[in-house]
Amino acid sequence: MGRGRPLQQMEREMIALGIKKSMSSREIGEWIGRDHSVVSREIKRNGGRENYWALRAQRWADQLRKRPKDRKILASPKLAGAVQAGLREKWSPMQMAQRLRREHPEDDSWWVSHETIYQTLFIQAKGTLRSEVREGLRRGRIQRRPRSRASEIWRKIKDMVLISERPPEAEDRAVPGFWEGDLIIGKDHASGDRDSG
Repeated sequence: MGRGRPLQQMEREMIALGIKKSMSSREIGEWIGRDHSVVSREIKRNGGRENYWALRAQRWADQLRKRPKDRKILASPKLAGAVQAGLREKWSPMQMAQRLRREHPEDDSWWVSHETIYQTLFIQAKGTLRSEVREGLRRGRIQRRPRSRASEIWRKIKDMVLISERPPEAEDRAVPGFWEGDLIIGKDHASGDRDSG
């Protein structure tokens, strides 16, 4: 699950006001349009109900956002070793992340997202490590590629007409000129013709 958008100054002011009105975290969450767990974490992280101060909480959040963070994998030799072992086994980063969580359900210091593994591998992939990473990753790519390439395919076909925009006489192929068929781009950029049957 991805991280949501950060709390804003106004939301923190509303949390402080909600605390003064003795509202529960759930009530404050509904009021500001956030999950109650976000509100509860925010209050605990910033001194609890007795000491919560919106301005101080905002300043602290701003400082945390500016501070460079160490990559979890690089900061933990045991985690780095587990990822290297996974690479040798030709596991994908997603498989590694799932396996670590399954093998260490009680110890979140072993938990890491597949995205963190990818980022660490691609950032660190220099010199001899680069060839190790290339060998270890199933696809042999050490550069990230977006998951969806559909927009690139659309741009490659000039004057393309969508099937939904074709004239009715093209449907039965009775009129010459519409016999070109429908271009279908499939797996590995193989093309095919529509099944008119």
